[in-house]
Amino acid sequence: MAGASRGIRRLRKLFLERTSNFVGLFILISLGVAGGIGALPVTFAVWMLAVLVCFEFQREMDRGVPFVHLASLVAVLQWLVGPWLAYRTEAPLERYRMYIPADEYFSYAIPGVVAYVIGLLVAGMTVSPRKLISTVGVRRFPQTGIWLAVVGGIAELIRDEQNAGVVGFALVLCSNLRYVGALYFFYSSRSDSTVLGLLCFVPLILVSASKGYFHDLLLWSSISFVYWFGQRKRSLASKVVIIASGFLVVFFLQSVKQEIRGRDSNVVSMTALIVERFLPWGDGWRMSNFEAAVVRLNQGWIVSAVMENMPANTDFVHGETFLQAFRSALLPRILDPTKRGADGRINFRLFTGLEIADSTSMAVSPLGEAYANFGAFFGIICLLINGAFLGFCVRLSVKLCVKHPTFVFWLPLIFYQALKAETESIVVLNQITKGSLVAILMYSVVVKLFPVQGRLMLSERRQRIPSVQGGSRF
Repeated sequence: MAGASRGIRRLRKLFLERTSNFVGLFILISLGVAGGIGALPVTFAVWMLAVLVCFEFQREMDRGVPFVHLASLVAVLQWLVGPWLAYRTEAPLERYRMYIPADEYFSYAIPGVVAYVIGLLVAGMTVSPRKLISTVGVRRFPQTGIWLAVVGGIAELIRDEQNAGVVGFALVLCSNLRYVGALYFFYSSRSDSTVLGLLCFVPLILVSASKGYFHDLLLWSSISFVYWFGQRKRSLASKVVIIASGFLVVFFLQSVKQEIRGRDSNVVSMTALIVERFLPWGDGWRMSNFEAAVVRLNQGWIVSAVMENMPANTDFVHGETFLQAFRSALLPRILDPTKRGADGRINFRLFTGLEIADSTSMAVSPLGEAYANFGAFFGIICLLINGAFLGFCVRLSVKLCVKHPTFVFWLPLIFYQALKAETESIVVLNQITKGSLVAILMYSVVVKLFPVQGRLMLSERRQRIPSVQGGSRF
């Protein structure tokens, strides 16, 4: 029994990595405190944090799938970099302006973001699909990928007719099985594995190009890319080029999406429009396009509206939204028919004092939600707890992968909503709880239909597994 326990511990050292160390945390805390009290110029603090988190994200990509680093990077970009750019540009629409002075906003946002990131890194953990999958046979991965793609496609077709309540949410999750199937393809031994994985995204690409809505496409393609990229170690130059290219793609899509929404479109016409506008003499390089992209990146305008409105016009809610989130996530509607759904419009209207159409989907983000509940000081503490809770959920989930290696492909189904910077606690908790149920249930079905054989017995692993030193190096 003691030998088996030691073997499991050694496996965890190989497959799971710590995501923080003392030096990195000290730098983060120093920047957060100095930025919060105004001891450092805002520009220096914001860009130091952006460079630090971006650098660590690209380094973690070599070790596995850095869920907590990806969430940290998105938070820094949308809560700090986006607002910094917004203060230095004129928003194309007055509504999307920053509602309070820069010093007031960043005195809360910088320490708040740092607290959130520290919570994520201390409690979180990086998982290595490459090392995990090296312990199992991949012969049946292509069949698994095909089955998941078919089930996901059927769920997507049914979802159009049944898109409300628990059944609707379950169908949304099941429709995303296509992208879990893509991960199985990527890690199969077939020579055309990448092509097969990309085929799973064709329906999403077609829909996005025709409607001009790229949210799901960008989210799932980013997550899937990190899995694909982590199949082997890459050079720093290749990582920099690919990350920079990703930012350019997002910029191009954001600049043409409004035009696409106003007419019939497809992949060919969308691509032609992007090429036409971003040739050296095209109008895609105008400042108005840059300002529009800043608006999409910037979640801080909503947070600034919350800070202007509360408590001047609306009292703090003292944890009410978090209680509603736990109630919504833990109690099924059949036991609690009056519980609130995951509708960010309600809190947006209440906390910002602004009106939005019922067809518009907006939320105040964890940064804005923490302030709306407790104000600046206790909001920062709340963000630390929020990040630690999410990091702990990631840690708990990835540890399951030690005994169930292929479950690593199912983690995005649990956390893909939590990686976004605009989602509130009620959405995140609903996604984690219901996503976990669907992931575990469907994973159990898959391993019954397509059993995976281990390549090494546990006793052999103990002899062949080298020690791995965990921890990030800032």
